Amino acid sequence: MKNGVPEFDININQGDDYSRIISLEKGGKPLNISNATFKFAGRYNITDKTLAFIGSVEPINEYTIRLYIPNEVTAELQAGTDPRTPKRAYYDVQKIENGEEKRILQGDAYIYPGHAYKVKD
Repeated sequence: MKNGVPEFDININQGDDYSRIISLEKGGKPLNISNATFKFAGRYNITDKTLAFIGSVEPINEYTIRLYIPNEVTAELQAGTDPRTPKRAYYDVQKIENGEEKRILQGDAYIYPGHAYKVKD
């Protein structure tokens, strides 16, 4: 946890759909998200305002979310040139409730190179 925000690193395979289910807690207790909407995005450099990706957040139940980035988006991400050394980006998730936006999750996004997604059907 940094600056009061839980940290969770994610691994993204270039060209794949990315999906991860996460149970949210605050102070060891489930964080109720029943009436909230969300923003999920990442960038390669904290000082650069350009977003590397925008994902979506789907509430699964009152304490659990699903992060999702479609393969069309991950295919456009920069990846490391060596599978053992992924490209690093930084992401966060904001919860919007009653007009207030608050960061509830953050971390590093490690992007691994893909190949098969480039094959044309």
